Amino acid sequence: MQLSSPLKNKKQNVAKRKFSKEAVTSFKNHLSEIRWFNVLQENYIDKAYDEFWEIFKTAYDINFPVKTVKFNRNIHKINNFMTSGLLTSRKTKNYLHKKSLVNPSPENLQKYRVYRNAFARVLRESKKSYYAAEFKKHSKNPKKNLEFN
Repeated sequence: MQLSSPLKNKKQNVAKRKFSKEAVTSFKNHLSEIRWFNVLQENYIDKAYDEFWEIFKTAYDINFPVKTVKFNRNIHKINNFMTSGLLTSRKTKNYLHKKSLVNPSPENLQKYRVYRNAFARVLRESKKSYYAAEFKKHSKNPKKNLEFN
């Protein structure tokens, strides 16, 4: 039996919403133009809320549509301990690696090795602190410790 790598089990696409300034402004304008008469005239709270939520959700979906983008491990986080700084550093490490392969001068190789080792050290510390914080957060409930992995 062959075990699959964790990356093959990950989604190939990521669903995102774009919250640009223009989209937020458009959403605010859309909400200000809506007539809330049906919500305000409703006698029952639950029905009023349902009516409000339907109007709000429709405006939200119109102004912030879900877009599917291809998963890119250099942009999207694979693990929760990966920060945006680590993703940027990973990109720099990959650039230095390519540079050392194209032009394998002693200077390029040395730069890559130093950066690779520093990146590995920072990544290890990031993992360590993330998991320590998660274990501490769920120290009262051992069941939760198994869930966050």
